[in-house]
Amino acid sequence: SGIAVSVVKQTVLYPVDTIKVRLQGMKADERPLWKRSELFRGVYKGFFVPLIFNAPASGTFFAVKDSVKASVSYLGNIPSTIIAIALAQFPYWLFRQT
Repeated sequence: SGIAVSVVKQTVLYPVDTIKVRLQGMKADERPLWKRSELFRGVYKGFFVPLIFNAPASGTFFAVKDSVKASVSYLGNIPSTIIAIALAQFPYWLFRQT
């Protein structure tokens, strides 16, 4: 499920981030945003590289989080969730950095 969430998130947000970066680098123009074809051209260019690295890292995060939360569920919902997320961060970032 973590991989699926990552793929959907990347697919939806990648073009938004691309357009945001392009807007930040553009000079002021008289044309309305929807008439600037260069703004929307190729918004998925470079999409697969982050997807290849983010999807497995997210899958790792959710797998570790779910198993840790199940292991410490006797502590209650909120404490077990906090502990699980804290412990899942390390393998997530380790996976993302390699």
